[in-house]
Amino acid sequence: MYLFEIDTPNNRMHIMLADHFTEQEARELLEKCTSRIKEVNPEYKILCDLTALKTFEHPAKMIYRSIMDLFNETGAKKIIRLFSDPRQTFGMNIMSTFHYNDNVEIISTDSLSRARKHLE
Repeated sequence: MYLFEIDTPNNRMHIMLADHFTEQEARELLEKCTSRIKEVNPEYKILCDLTALKTFEHPAKMIYRSIMDLFNETGAKKIIRLFSDPRQTFGMNIMSTFHYNDNVEIISTDSLSRARKHLE
């Protein structure tokens, strides 16, 4: 399951992955991100909430890499990832090193209040 929202006035995206994130859902999310990326301006911020994620299918991870590439290519400035378990950050951090350039700031936190501060 996923949720995708764009906050145009604040130049932000919100993505939430929850329960069992499947290959089909990853394809749908990629399509939504691609079709709606024009609604944000370069140097936009993304809050990616992974606190309710139980499983992330391997084929879905492969597609999610394309989403990361899209964000990198379209000028994402900051990615704030919200995790319930700090051990979950390891895999996403490895993926980030290959899919984001040095201009994209990656922040991982387990606190919504800290995540919000980074969005300001």
